[in-house]
Amino acid sequence: MTDAVADDEMELAEDGDVRKTNKLIPLVAAAALIIGGGAYGWFSGFLPGLLGGGDTSMKAEAEVYEIPAYGAIVALDPIIISLPDQSQIRRRLPRLSVTIALEVKDEMIVHDVMPQLRNDFIEAMRTLDIQTLRAPDGLEALRSVLETRAEGVLGASLEQVLITEFLLL
Repeated sequence: MTDAVADDEMELAEDGDVRKTNKLIPLVAAAALIIGGGAYGWFSGFLPGLLGGGDTSMKAEAEVYEIPAYGAIVALDPIIISLPDQSQIRRRLPRLSVTIALEVKDEMIVHDVMPQLRNDFIEAMRTLDIQTLRAPDGLEALRSVLETRAEGVLGASLEQVLITEFLLL
């Protein structure tokens, strides 16, 4: 067996191309890894930051924008109502399920008038028909009606009405 291995080594030593190819493969692989790693470092932003360069306009632009201060957000319990249906095609009335949150300046005011808010919201939603709510701007129509009622109860304390869930059943 040792003679067979020795004969194979002699043939490889005599053939110079095979030996050069075997040495070239690890060099090409190493060069590809170095180039690939450098490209990744450059495009990910790590290498320019490491070298002291980079785009400073992004940093300056990020400093210009300020995060707006929001008021307290108070979530109301879901409201489910039956809607009036003039078509009478369905045997049962369509239902609307809405979850509302209010952004206000003072959270305690909302807790004090919560029953009145829920009552006004239910009355306002009963005035809308199903065709209005199914229209492309139906959600905005609902929000407008709810904001009008909430402003009547909360006054200047109301920032905005948020509809967090809207489902027609």
